[in-house]
Amino acid sequence: YFSYLYFFTHLDRIDKKKILICLVLFVTAALFWAAFEQKPTSFNLFAQDFTDRQVFGFEVPAVWFQSANPLFIIIFAPIAAWLWVKLGKRNQDPSYISKFIIALLLAACGFLVMTFASYSILDNPNSLVSPMWLISTLLLMTLGEICLSPVGLSTMTKLAPTIMRGQIMGLWFTASALGNLMAGLIGGHVSASEIANLPTLFLRCVIALLIGAIVLFLLRKPILKLVNDCHEQQAG
Repeated sequence: YFSYLYFFTHLDRIDKKKILICLVLFVTAALFWAAFEQKPTSFNLFAQDFTDRQVFGFEVPAVWFQSANPLFIIIFAPIAAWLWVKLGKRNQDPSYISKFIIALLLAACGFLVMTFASYSILDNPNSLVSPMWLISTLLLMTLGEICLSPVGLSTMTKLAPTIMRGQIMGLWFTASALGNLMAGLIGGHVSASEIANLPTLFLRCVIALLIGAIVLFLLRKPILKLVNDCHEQQAG
């Protein structure tokens, strides 16, 4: 569909450059959501089968861990908004590309935590791990979501050519759908009988996210230059 927009919609040179940037952000977002949406798959199964959920004699339902994400958003989203505004007043606000990189790195750190947690299960097959492993991971993933989700939608809206702004916004949500699909394919086979595969699964996610962050870091300056050129050409 991006190829269709680029080659067959008669966009001018500036808008074609913007479409290319939107494509990069789309791929990055899909990669992040593929990791983030492990919550209802591999993370939920990890909570069910390998996490100590006893609190004062009460067994916490595994699905309750899914509530950590909205709770962390309520707590940290206002703090993040305040921080971006404060940094913006000092002209120190990270670019949207930098925020995307931060999101990928936070997600990678979250999966690294899960890698250590799954290794501890392998070392002690008959024991359960502390719920803090999973909660720490969900916190890191939520902070990544706060860096990427609102910033990404705003950026795609700004970059989108006026005549197809609605389509580009729709594509942004398609990245989330694609990420959900990949998350299901990646984490849908997790089970208690295949615990030996968990460290490899989580470590592969770490590597994929790190590669995505590195590639985006290498593209950061060219993309920002491309955006500046577009603004200058439009102003001229």
